[in-house]
Amino acid sequence: MNTLVGASVILCLDLGLKLPPAAANAAGYAAGFLCAWFMHRGFVFRASQTDRATNLRYVAVMALAFAANQAMLTLLGGLVGPAPIARAAAQMAAIVTYTALQFVLMRIWVFRPRPL
Repeated sequence: MNTLVGASVILCLDLGLKLPPAAANAAGYAAGFLCAWFMHRGFVFRASQTDRATNLRYVAVMALAFAANQAMLTLLGGLVGPAPIARAAAQMAAIVTYTALQFVLMRIWVFRPRPL
C-alpha cells in the first residue's frame, strides 16, 4: 500500500508536474513514510508492541533505503535520459531498490521475531 501511495505521488509530480526526479522521489517517499510504518508494524510483520529502539531502527532503515533509492535514481537517470517513459522506468527501478532493502532490513533488524 505504501509503495502504491509513494509511486503515485512520484509519478504525478515527476511526469505530471515536471518536478525534478529527485524532488518528486523525495515527496513520494515522505508520503509513504507513515503509511509504511503502520503497514509494516501492524500488517506485514505483525509487531504488537514497539519501543523507542524499534522506532529508531525504523527511522534508520528508512533513511538508508531512501539514500539507496536516490542513488539508484541518480545512476539510472544519467543512463536512460530525459524521456518521460525512461524517467518513469528509472523511478520504478528506484522504488524496487528501496522496497527490497526496506523489507529485508525490517524483517531481520527492525521487527525481527523475538524469542518468547
